[in-house]
Amino acid sequence: MSGKRKGKKRQINAASKKAKKRKGSKASEKSKMATKTESIPRVEITLPIQPLKHRQAQFLISHVLQPYVYTDEPHWCRLHNASEIRKCVVVMMSYVEPCSHVCASKFPFLLKESLFKTLPLISPGTADSAQSGLDALLTAVPDKQKKKKKRNRTSGTTRFSLEKAQYVLNPKELLANGFPVSNSVYEVACQAEDSGVAVCHEKEMESNGFVKLTKTAEISDDSQAPMYAIDCEMCETSEGMELTRVSIVNESLECIYDTLVKPENPIIDYKTEYSGITKESLESVTKTLKSVQNDICSMLPAHVILVGHSLENDLFALKLVHDAVIDTTILYTTPANRKKYKPSLRYLSKKYLKLIIQSGSDGHCSIEDAKACMQLVLLKVEKGSNFGIPVAKDSSSSFFSQLALTGKEVTLIDTPGLIRRYSGTGKVHSIPCVNDNEVLTKALKAVEKADLLWVHFHGVEVELKRQHIAETVDNAALEKTLQITDSHLSTLFDSLPSGTMYIVIAGSGDLYEVNRLQKSRHSESHLWAAVTRARTGSLHVTVKWDEDDDASEPEESHVEAVASKTGEVEA
Repeated sequence: MSGKRKGKKRQINAASKKAKKRKGSKASEKSKMATKTESIPRVEITLPIQPLKHRQAQFLISHVLQPYVYTDEPHWCRLHNASEIRKCVVVMMSYVEPCSHVCASKFPFLLKESLFKTLPLISPGTADSAQSGLDALLTAVPDKQKKKKKRNRTSGTTRFSLEKAQYVLNPKELLANGFPVSNSVYEVACQAEDSGVAVCHEKEMESNGFVKLTKTAEISDDSQAPMYAIDCEMCETSEGMELTRVSIVNESLECIYDTLVKPENPIIDYKTEYSGITKESLESVTKTLKSVQNDICSMLPAHVILVGHSLENDLFALKLVHDAVIDTTILYTTPANRKKYKPSLRYLSKKYLKLIIQSGSDGHCSIEDAKACMQLVLLKVEKGSNFGIPVAKDSSSSFFSQLALTGKEVTLIDTPGLIRRYSGTGKVHSIPCVNDNEVLTKALKAVEKADLLWVHFHGVEVELKRQHIAETVDNAALEKTLQITDSHLSTLFDSLPSGTMYIVIAGSGDLYEVNRLQKSRHSESHLWAAVTRARTGSLHVTVKWDEDDDASEPEESHVEAVASKTGEVEA
């Protein structure tokens, strides 16, 4: 019995030792896995999700590629093992809203929660205007000393006043912005290269009831030519938009003419929410468009300058041709931005006049709008041509250019126009492309050598533009384009070497829809909703890391990185 007990005890002890050994082995494996996980470079969001600005995305890129210069981490995230991140690939997708219910199912790769950290991104703009975030993202932030010098340079003598006649649109601008023009202006504009397409000129207007306020030869270039601001309200009839009210204001902000007008055709929609016109207000009106034309032609002098906001719409409603006009949508934008968006009168009045207009619930007031237009023009004449216009950015302000000057290999793959605008004068390797397939092909070849690779997919933007021009909605074509774009993102990610930070920026949204609503007279709620969608984008960030590429060395702090690069070692 004693021998059996001893044998059994030895078996129990042996089994216990095996169990402890297995337990220790498992603990060791877990410890190794934990160590390996801790050594992998990754991004951790440290603040509650809130919309980021494009400048903050730029700072993240700068911090990754130049940690010895940008020693502070972005306040909204923490980079673990940042020294293991060797390069950065940034992909821009224009006019995409990947987190919307329309797009979400079309981005299975981009919206992988296990792969990407996703944050909302807000583009520049206001409640009723949206802008692309490219300028904020790709323009280098000047230091305080440069800002001070710039202020000194732009103050004093450069703020000179130009006479009001200098702001009158030239023939090319008239046609490019869709104004009805006379024969002489049409011929002059058509002789210029890329003059635009005339919507309506004198040869086509005589049979449609248009009248000329003056002959072009009678218009004086004298800076003392009087200015009159015009604003019209319209309704929708069986034949389209027709005039229902017109107001005219002089330079003293006095209303010299204000009348309701009876449309010639049956009214379908009074557009009361923004015109203020109701069925009751037009019941006793007998004034016709023809009599309004006669009133204006007899009342205004021959060399008058007409002022307005998107004035081409008012002149078409009046069926009036005049070649000397000043338009506030053009007066306060640069030629480059003019093609993308036109600021609303409400925005300009609030920003430059500190005046709140169009705030009532009973529609706009044409007298109020005309006064605001006149005040904006008078302010421009007083302050000079640079007032209200963003200062042009020179090539030295290019984010790519400044990064390349530090010795980084920067490659830019985009359209020829954006390359010219953002590549700068530094040693940036620029690769112009005309479609997304070419962009992807070039990117796959360039990714190995570049420290920073910029890739821009325009497929969704091109498809939306095609639909807006054709005035159609083709969801099937849009969905296919979205799926192709997501596939491109996945293919590019698979080709990345280990230790690459992969940033995908989506947005801004559909700026074509915003532009359409700004030009038309839709209710402000529709415009605000479109602007909100267009300004809402997203930033998706991850770090490509191969499992067999284990970071065995401990994480290097940015202070240590500085020491190693400068040769300074603390005792």
